Amino acid sequence: MAESQRAEQRRAREADGARELAAEQARGRELERQRLAADQLEKQERARKAAEERNQEAREKAQRLAAEDRGKREFRDAMIRGIRLAATKCPDGEGHYYATGLLPKPKPKGGYCIDVHYEASCPGSRNVVTGVATKFIGLNGCFGDTYKIDPKPACDVKAVAIRVTDVTLDCN
Repeated sequence: MAESQRAEQRRAREADGARELAAEQARGRELERQRLAADQLEKQERARKAAEERNQEAREKAQRLAAEDRGKREFRDAMIRGIRLAATKCPDGEGHYYATGLLPKPKPKGGYCIDVHYEASCPGSRNVVTGVATKFIGLNGCFGDTYKIDPKPACDVKAVAIRVTDVTLDCN
């Protein structure tokens, strides 16, 4: 009988060991599942933060570009309103008429190279000469910005009216 009791005790210990091993394995599987879930949450949070940062950068870029565009429009509009062009004759200009003029005072903020589009005409005439003062810097007179008006209007140079029609930025 003693041997059967020992065998019974041994089987009981083996069963206890098997239960403990199974419980330990179950705890290990649960810990691994929790670790994987935590990793997945961390990955999702990193992805969410990265997407949020990209969205914020895109918003900031859009705002910066909108502000730049607004600044360029304001500069352009101020130049269209403020530039004054006049017709003149220059010495040794072979009798041609030239458009020349000044930048507005005070000059609007913005360091852009500009091309000034204009129309020149005589009073009462429907004939309009269009031109572009390229890379206009506003140095009035024959030794500054001068742009040939071609064809030459039929009236006296002092009667020629020049109107700014557009200003393009960055001299493309």
